[in-house]
Parts: sequence; structure tokens; C-alpha cells
Amino acid sequence: MSLKRSQASSVAAALRLLALAALAALCGCRGAPEKAGPAPSPSPDRAQAAEALFDKYAEAVGGREAAARIQTYVLKGTFGMTGKAVSLPVEIYFKRPGKSLMVVEVPRVGQLRRGRSGGAGWSQTSFTGVVDDAPSELTEVERDQDVYGQNKLREIYQEVRLESRARLAGRDVYIVEGKPAEGPAEKMLFDVETGLLLRWDIARRVPGRGTVFARVYLDDYREVGGLRVPFTVRYFFDPRELVLRIADAQYNVPLDDAMFERPRGK
Repeated sequence: MSLKRSQASSVAAALRLLALAALAALCGCRGAPEKAGPAPSPSPDRAQAAEALFDKYAEAVGGREAAARIQTYVLKGTFGMTGKAVSLPVEIYFKRPGKSLMVVEVPRVGQLRRGRSGGAGWSQTSFTGVVDDAPSELTEVERDQDVYGQNKLREIYQEVRLESRARLAGRDVYIVEGKPAEGPAEKMLFDVETGLLLRWDIARRVPGRGTVFARVYLDDYREVGGLRVPFTVRYFFDPRELVLRIADAQYNVPLDDAMFERPRGK
């Protein structure tokens, strides 16, 4: 396999996990959080306690009304892999309802593109052409968009419960377990003081590898258009760590529907 084909295949596989996919959308700590005893609330209703944490998170990132006003967003930055001398320009576009496009520029290879529109998803490279996504992959892409779409995180899960209180990179966090309609349970670590999401332990299906469990660290929250956005997102899945660094974020910019459509051909 040529170097170009190998590089394209590697980044294309990474796109399936990074499709915001948001997304994201946590600081540099990679280890498990340090246990610090049970959560302080004596209430046996851990589901109700978890709901309160999601409400606090919604307010911490700007409030539900501000999020509801967001119809489009554009993110520009770089995509890299820890331990490898690579920093690839990346652009991410999103438009409601259900349209998204990620474009990564790879030297000597060209563009790697991943899009979604009209309930169908696709990816494209110069070596693979256009490849359609499986239905399960579409579901996961939709979920990952919530890192930057904001305030829809709770809707991902059928059941949630407060699991414990812990320490993460020197900060106190609440650990919440969420059970989606399908697949294994996932965990979210919320900052006790600010209410922001600092880590998201997710499960994703990858062709040829089955279910892959990843830790997503969100850091460097900044205010953009009335919302607080994580400008650094690290995806750690053994043995790789992918890093998305946002340099510019814009909300409610005009976007043509045609840019999200599946390219013609195979």
C-alpha cells in the first residue's frame, strides 16, 4: 500500500470517530478519575439528581433559549494525532435539520470529506471515492453533533443516574451514567463548580473493529454567540489520541443546502 493510500485510510478511519463529530467534544488527563467517595446527596433518587446536573450543564453553556436560536455553525481549526507530526486543517459545517459536513485537508492526498443530509451519510477520499454510511453510523454522527449543538445531550439517553463523585485533573466532578436506546451505557463527568462537561466516555462502532470505547476530553471553553464552546477536544481510544483544536467558531452564518449533498458517482 502506498504512503498516500495508507495516510488517507488512517485519517478516514479517524474521521468516523471524530465526526463531531463534537465533536466533543476534555482536558489532557487520560487516566480514570480518582474516586473521592459517594456523591454528597443522601437521596436515593439518583435519576432525579442526574436530571438536575443536566439542567445545570444547560445553563452553564448558555441556556436552552440561546441554543434554540442556533440554526447553523461553522468551525475551523486543525486535526492531529498525538505522537505524530501531523496538523491537518479541518472545517466543520452544520445546519439544522440534520445536515453536516467535515472537510480535512491532507498534504499530497487532498480532501477527505464526510457529510450527512436528508437522513443519509457519506464519506469521500481520492482513493475510496464516495462511500455510504451504515444506519448505525448515522445515529452516532447525530449524537456527536451535540457537543457543539449544545443542550441536547440529555436527549441521547433513555435513562440517566448519578453514579458518584470523583476527581479529574485536580477538579471535583460528578459522574453520570447514561443508557441509550441501543448499545452500552456511557458516562459523563461534569465539573462540580461550573457544571460544564469535562469528559464523555462513549462507545462507537468502527468497521472492522466492532465497538470501540473512547474517552472524550473537552477543554478551553469560550463564549461564542451566547454559548460556551469547547475549543479543544481530545478523543482517546487505544492506542490513539486524536485532537481537534478550534481556531474559529461562528453561529448562524448562511450555508447552502447543496454543500451537504452526497457527491455524484461511487
